[in-house]
Amino acid sequence: MNIQSIEVMRQSTPLKKPFKTALRTVYDAESVLVRIQADDGRVGWGEAPATIVITGDSLDSIHSAIVNTFTPLLVGRSLLAYEQILQALHHSMIGSSSAKAAVDMAVYDLVAQYCGLPLYQFLGGYKDQIETDFTVSVNSPKEMGKMRSGMYRMASTS
Repeated sequence: MNIQSIEVMRQSTPLKKPFKTALRTVYDAESVLVRIQADDGRVGWGEAPATIVITGDSLDSIHSAIVNTFTPLLVGRSLLAYEQILQALHHSMIGSSSAKAAVDMAVYDLVAQYCGLPLYQFLGGYKDQIETDFTVSVNSPKEMGKMRSGMYRMASTS
């Protein structure tokens, strides 16, 4: 199973309400989607958000790293040697952690499919549900309190 092609797309989803942190206010959730096609027809997906104030990665830099550096490096490689692929990806350039992560996700997606396993099991997981967290947008204390208490109500009903 070899990498046949890598496609990069941009996605932008307007938020119903701006999301504010100490570093920025986001009005649209923007990301780069990566679609890796294997020669056996399988498709793996990855995604990277543009968080320039956090990682230094913009939509343009993520797109460029994948198209100009990773694609020529990876097309034709065997996905069964995925550790070599991930090492080559890591050593191909300094930085670009978001672009690397998106390609990493798509590679793991494909290898797990090949093995006939859900990704969490391929990676050694045994739970089919995970606990996660919730980042509250910076707003008035009253509004943030409503979000927090609403989160606890949702958690307690499940």
